[in-house]
Amino acid sequence: MSERDMSKRRDFISGSLALGGGALASMAITSADASTSLSNNCINVTEAPYSAVGDGVANDTVAFQSALDDAGSLGGGIVFVPTGYYLLDAIEVPRNVTLRGVFEMPPNWKASFTTAENELPQGTTLVASSYTEGVDEAFISLAHHNATVKGLIIYYPGQSKTNPVNYSYTIRGGTPQNQSCDNLSVIDVLLVNSFKGIDFGKYRIGRHLIQRVYGRPISVGIYIDNCQDTGRIEDVHFWPFWAAEPSSGVNGYIANNGVALWLRKSDWQIVNNFFCFGYKIGVKFDKEAEKTNGSGQTYYLGALGGQGTNGQFTNLNIDAANIGIEADYIATQGVTLSNVNIACSSFYGATTRIAITQPQNAQYRGPFTITNGNFWGDFATNIISFAGTNPGVEPGPLRVSNCHFNGWTGVAAISLVSGRASIQGNYFKDLRGKSVYIGSGCDRVIIMGNHFVGNPVENYGSPNLTIIANNL
Repeated sequence: MSERDMSKRRDFISGSLALGGGALASMAITSADASTSLSNNCINVTEAPYSAVGDGVANDTVAFQSALDDAGSLGGGIVFVPTGYYLLDAIEVPRNVTLRGVFEMPPNWKASFTTAENELPQGTTLVASSYTEGVDEAFISLAHHNATVKGLIIYYPGQSKTNPVNYSYTIRGGTPQNQSCDNLSVIDVLLVNSFKGIDFGKYRIGRHLIQRVYGRPISVGIYIDNCQDTGRIEDVHFWPFWAAEPSSGVNGYIANNGVALWLRKSDWQIVNNFFCFGYKIGVKFDKEAEKTNGSGQTYYLGALGGQGTNGQFTNLNIDAANIGIEADYIATQGVTLSNVNIACSSFYGATTRIAITQPQNAQYRGPFTITNGNFWGDFATNIISFAGTNPGVEPGPLRVSNCHFNGWTGVAAISLVSGRASIQGNYFKDLRGKSVYIGSGCDRVIIMGNHFVGNPVENYGSPNLTIIANNL
């Protein structure tokens, strides 16, 4: 290769390592400018004066926190973490600072970080070094506005595939000192074996961005609460990268306890391209959590108090689920699900096996709309079950359209105990059982234009409040 070609190659590599695009291109970390650069607010954590080692033996916490604090003191910047195996205690990412590894997308995981296998870590790997079971201390705290982690693997060497260890959240927004943060981001991160993944709910977090996050947190994948301004979750893939064996104790734990996405209060929440495998609950809609002050009195962070989630959920893919979606509490503005695939399976010992359920005595639910859905697998009873609301609480309508139902037997695919519903334009697999059950407590149900194909409607609703027409 000619010197000219070599020069072009060096220029290409330098451009490829630019941290971001456009305005951030000048912040590239290359072999030619590896020394710490304070002029452009970009710090290499392995360079002096920080000198992180990244060998999996030395504890690099002081080096990381010093680099992060210095970037914050400059008004913000990037702390770049080259390929290495960095042993760390808890760290905080300050305002306007990005903790940045080498990955431009979430990597796969190969559990090969042992001396016996004689293989070095690939890419930027942060190792949670000394965490105590049951202690509520996040590994990484995004401690102020505009804090970001990007391009990292995070691994817990003390986690067990047999008896999962109850570690706290891997990434949390906010701190006890700063309980209100906006524009926090987690991008291109692999959570190898977190017990709990991302917590953007303990404190008030606005406009969160969770994008291209892979892994399979054991207890809770993503937890959202107290978001009052349009959070975004995109391209999440929770798959058993770390423990795939059906006999593994961790898989049984997830199937009986795990929640992939847990949403309490979130205004205008947007979720797009979300996949999870083998969880007890794929997506859980819940009521805003109560807080307790120093006097023992309970209160809500939200101005209206006790709210839920509203928003748009597109391209949800929930596989090997026990409960695909549990709608305990929906905000009055409602939730819309489109392009939904839910498969229930007893693969990891799941016994409930229902695609979507709204349990009995829900306190309030707004409109819940499902369109373009596919439901299949091994359902234990119904595919969709809405059990009703508390007496005196206005029921939000359930709306189901353009969906395909398969995998149920005998009982109704859709069970409506009470409330309002519109079931239109769906296809039910031939001769599986009943299509829809309408309970006597239902108030205004419309069932039209469906392909029932030998699956009758079981109707105990009031004739004056029920329309069943133009079905085949």
